[in-house]
Amino acid sequence: MKFRRILFDMDNTIIIHDKENQGIKIAKLISIDENKWLEFKKRIDIFFSSKTTEDFFLNTKITKELYYLAIEEIINPEMDFGVTYDMVYNGIFETAKKDSILSNGIKEVLTYLDEKGYELCVLTNGFYKEQCEILKYKGVYEFFNRIFAWDNNYAKPDRRAFYRVVEGTLPKELVMIGDDIHTDIIPAKKLGMYSVLYNSKTNIDEA
Repeated sequence: MKFRRILFDMDNTIIIHDKENQGIKIAKLISIDENKWLEFKKRIDIFFSSKTTEDFFLNTKITKELYYLAIEEIINPEMDFGVTYDMVYNGIFETAKKDSILSNGIKEVLTYLDEKGYELCVLTNGFYKEQCEILKYKGVYEFFNRIFAWDNNYAKPDRRAFYRVVEGTLPKELVMIGDDIHTDIIPAKKLGMYSVLYNSKTNIDEA
């Protein structure tokens, strides 16, 4: 067997989110005043932009406290929208869980790879408990041997986020599958992993 361990990114690889409408859905869920929905959506979009979060979490391990600090500085929920940090966080999680769909054909792909004997893992910029719950809710949790989340660890694309997934193997024995060239593909390739760029709107390309 050429490869031993196959790593999947979570968002927009296993799970597809409706990012265009996510901010409005969260605003409705946590009962933000309708007149403030568009402003809230704007800040949620900024919060989820890869550049913003990368700069905020650069060179530091991610904790729930740090994540809440990012919510405070970028969204300012209590002062500007009359809701708590917990409400925003729970709204983000609930919409990710219930208003997302599985990537087209992902169950078939996971079944095939599992039957072939590959060790399947998730490498995600998300907290362990919540990501596991989403995978269970979507019915694919049982396929994965391990979930590498960012609790008290570095976020992708930091190279240190990738170091721990190599344990017990060689980088050349690993495959990284993800939707983001900068976050998933480039750092994996730099460590010597084989990488696959997944675009849910078109197809899968080797990288």
